[in-house]
Amino acid sequence: MPMKGETFAAYSDESGIFSHRYQTIAVVSGPETMLAQLRSNLQGILSQNEINEVKFALIRTHHPMIEAARAFGHCMVEILTSTTAFRADIVTWDTQDSRHAIHGRNSIANLERMYYKVLTHAARQWNQVEWSFHPDKNSQVHWYEIADFLNRTRLAKRVANAP
Repeated sequence: MPMKGETFAAYSDESGIFSHRYQTIAVVSGPETMLAQLRSNLQGILSQNEINEVKFALIRTHHPMIEAARAFGHCMVEILTSTTAFRADIVTWDTQDSRHAIHGRNSIANLERMYYKVLTHAARQWNQVEWSFHPDKNSQVHWYEIADFLNRTRLAKRVANAP
């Protein structure tokens, strides 16, 4: 758990958005100081493989990206199993499920709702109200609307042991 007064942060990325049946949002959260260490470790992996980022769509064909993705996975598993200083929350949904396969559905608004769900869940698990969010660079998402919804959510009044 974060220490009192420690800055809490969440970073997100998306996969399959708007182009695949199954879509995913992943959020890594925790104390900012610990996330800075994680970021440094991941940056080191990128440097070792002489790449700027891991694009999962290229993992099948680009050897340095394959090696970096493996190392990212090992790094994350090692950290997540050795400390409670991080969380990785992932939400995946099927766009053909009855809750999402709605004629005329606004895909951006649906993505924003899914972001709200995963971010609210992460904040509740940490029992944290104030934190910074560093989203993926998806320019179609109305981040100010998500922030407004999150700011109006009374996370601090959660009942202990509630799902």
